[in-house]
Amino acid sequence: MVKEWLDERFKLKEGFFKPVPLSTLHFWDWLGALAFMSFLMQGVTGILIAFHYVPLPDKAYESVQLIKNYVPYGQLLLSLHRYGAYSMIFLAFIHMLRNFIIGSYRKPREITWIVGMLMGIIALSSGFTGYLLPWSVISKMATDVGLGILSEIPGINYIVSNVIYSSDAFLMQFFFITHVLLLPAVLTVLFMLKMWLFEVHGPYHTVESKKINWFPEAFSYFVMLSFYYMAFLLLLSSWLPADFPPKYTPEIASQYLPSPEWYFLWLYQIIKIEWIQKEGFYVFLIVLFILLLSLVLLPFIVKPGYERSIGEYAGAIMFSELIVLSFWGNITLGQSINLLEAIIIILGTGFFAALIIRAIKSIKFNVKSFKVLSSKNKANLELFLSLLIIIFTILALILSSTFLMALDFLFSALIINIMKPWRDDK
Repeated sequence: MVKEWLDERFKLKEGFFKPVPLSTLHFWDWLGALAFMSFLMQGVTGILIAFHYVPLPDKAYESVQLIKNYVPYGQLLLSLHRYGAYSMIFLAFIHMLRNFIIGSYRKPREITWIVGMLMGIIALSSGFTGYLLPWSVISKMATDVGLGILSEIPGINYIVSNVIYSSDAFLMQFFFITHVLLLPAVLTVLFMLKMWLFEVHGPYHTVESKKINWFPEAFSYFVMLSFYYMAFLLLLSSWLPADFPPKYTPEIASQYLPSPEWYFLWLYQIIKIEWIQKEGFYVFLIVLFILLLSLVLLPFIVKPGYERSIGEYAGAIMFSELIVLSFWGNITLGQSINLLEAIIIILGTGFFAALIIRAIKSIKFNVKSFKVLSSKNKANLELFLSLLIIIFTILALILSSTFLMALDFLFSALIINIMKPWRDDK
């Protein structure tokens, strides 16, 4: 029985890169691929940064400033690494939320869902460990808050308090090794397993359509999305380059309020509730653990007769709660939250999110497809964009312009989008 169950889900005799339905070639089906594209970019930029970074408390901040001010393209590398981490976590969350809503964790994709959830936890852990490494006053104080919470959890409190937090030097070395070696290795293994499971079962899609080859049709679509994504990150890094608060010292820390990164603000805001701080911390930990475990084991909890509309409401409420709690946490840094106030805002957010979804579901959209360009105009536009790519590439190399690099990726994506190797009119 166990052998049949495993064979149905893993099918080790199956191959990679099988044809995919044409109907899956839209953005929402490729969020996971873009999240992994972010992970690859993190690896490239992280390796280049590591050549100059020094993981010691008294030298880390100075090495980051050295990279920023003196290493060629150092500011760009730091910006790409920061925004790449943000986008990886955001894309992974939206990918999870989308799969939660459409119910893609159903049989036989239970293991795929669990592996994806583990990858999300690893991504958040990578963000937490990497946040400390610049050794700025904000990153160090936020890490102190996070470790303070972990030190209250029975079973790991001794390890956190007496081993990991034994000294600043050991803390820095531990976070650095975990961030650059352990977590990427685990994430890579999990990705390979998830990729295999995806190839075995294919994309979860309810629309029947003709199948196209993975290469070059589906691959060209992925390349197009990747170019759009790279253009966005380059433009963001050019317009809003990464900046760092002052170096951490106890004296400077007294002038700042602890603030976690945006993807942990919701959790930070809940912990600031007065009742949780005084009496209900362990109750909160138990509830949080049960919710997280339930989300990971969701395929074995939800019955087959479950309706998609339930997932739509639950997903909208989850997303709205995280947004509201994060925004609320950002504007109330350092303030304790009254329990009654928290209950009103949390329940009110869920209620209004459900109303909005109900209103959206009652609206019917009618979108007509049409051709914008003739074949001759498409060919001329492709030639024009190709010439622009050549010109901007030369200028980008001469002027060291991030903006022109972004335009290269953007125009390349537009050319692929115009050509549409995956089109259905061949």
